[in-house]
Amino acid sequence: MKKIKYIFLFTFFLTCSHVSYSNAFGQARITLDNELLSIVKSVEALGMGGAYYSKSDDKYAAFYNPAGVARVKETTIEYLPLTFGIDSDAISSLSDVNNIIDIAGGNLADPNVISGAINSIIDVFMGKFVTIGPITYFPAYTRKGLSVGLFSNTTVKATAYNPAISELQAVGRSDNGLTTTFGYNFLRDDALSFGVSFKALVRAQIDKTYTIFDLTDIIVNQKSLFGDIIDELFENGLAFGAFASVGVIYDLPFLQSVLAPRIGVSINDVGYLFRLNESNVDAINPSMNVSLGISPSYYNTVKSDIMIDFVDLFFLNSNDQSILKRINIGAEVLFIDIYALRVGIHQGYPTFGAGLNFKYFSLNYAFYTEELGYEVGQFRDFRHVIEINFKL
Repeated sequence: MKKIKYIFLFTFFLTCSHVSYSNAFGQARITLDNELLSIVKSVEALGMGGAYYSKSDDKYAAFYNPAGVARVKETTIEYLPLTFGIDSDAISSLSDVNNIIDIAGGNLADPNVISGAINSIIDVFMGKFVTIGPITYFPAYTRKGLSVGLFSNTTVKATAYNPAISELQAVGRSDNGLTTTFGYNFLRDDALSFGVSFKALVRAQIDKTYTIFDLTDIIVNQKSLFGDIIDELFENGLAFGAFASVGVIYDLPFLQSVLAPRIGVSINDVGYLFRLNESNVDAINPSMNVSLGISPSYYNTVKSDIMIDFVDLFFLNSNDQSILKRINIGAEVLFIDIYALRVGIHQGYPTFGAGLNFKYFSLNYAFYTEELGYEVGQFRDFRHVIEINFKL
């Protein structure tokens, strides 16, 4: 019974989808690819609405604005940084799936019972995007002017469409590689920061549709779903890439003692992705990002950052042309350099975050909403993400 239950749960996670949904009127399958994707995301930034391009003063400068590494204040070695994200639909769906498996009970030797259980599980996903991710591991050495790290970032989603046949499109994406970031300060009082980052990565992506009959056959005949996915990856789902990003942050020459205003500009992910065997792996497109920020502080015990960003200035990272999807606003208040509260607006939706930062350990949480449609308000996905980090 437990073995069959694990097979069902394994099936649940592997039938994760990124690019399709069925609308409420039962029309034909519609394919989406309109989330603004990033190779790696900062949990701190997500709590601030994603507004981070005029700060980026940590290892995440490699994925936001490389100039931020020139403003790093202390040296750290992060050896066990783990990030896990999940959306609200996944939290409720996991409970429903577990109940369905328990109800099936000891009758799982019957193909009809297995087929009925799978059909019920697929029904749980109808009209939903069930997101698991980001699941990130990003150890790094970071000091002023330099950051070197390894990264692994995976996101999968699940949705069901075509109620008459009950189908799941299995799609997951994982980026794994190495990044190096250099930064330097110029001008009087180090007012101008410049940075560049380099990334070498392997992108693995699965895109396959399973019907209820396919999944029933896999379980009844004890076929290897994992092996089938691995075969699909090597045939159609691997790519290798090398990319560079460049950025600047400039302290504006007024009100520095009060507000510390600044502007940040970055051009990210210029490079090439080589696909094996004419695979269907999604491209990594360049983007230009602009950010305005201020950093008022109070009595040296309370610090703050407030930023507004316009990301993907030339609309290269999605099929839509929505301006609101590309505007992020965020704020962080830091108490005695330990306790952080964050709020923001990401693509028109509110965000919230909190963090604890100690010498050898830090913890960050963020709640945010990602727009999956062409316009804000079309198809929102509520997400929770937590980062646990052990460091030296």
